Amino acid sequence: MEKEAISLDWADIFIVIGFILFIILIVAILVFGLFLFFIDRNQNPQKALIIDEKKHRTANYLITMRKGLFRLATAAGLDSPIHFTPSDVMYKDDKGRVSTLEEIYKEITSS
Repeated sequence: MEKEAISLDWADIFIVIGFILFIILIVAILVFGLFLFFIDRNQNPQKALIIDEKKHRTANYLITMRKGLFRLATAAGLDSPIHFTPSDVMYKDDKGRVSTLEEIYKEITSS
């Protein structure tokens, strides 16, 4: 009984080598990317998630927003921002058309 040999030409060999190199490249990119991610987080704590700093930044943002809203209400002659109505808020689009929030809301709910 004779054994049959598998016949491969150079094109098939180059395809197999290319496929193997492609797989190695993908694995290397994934491993190196994860390696850099963890090394960077361990060596540079500035980029890591620091909860206390985020809490203070969020609180400062909300306090500043609240002050600005009260200043806007005072400039509009209102005692408090809760007295704003949809007709008090206006929007100017890129074509120069001005419409109130009330008109925009009616437009959105009608369609």
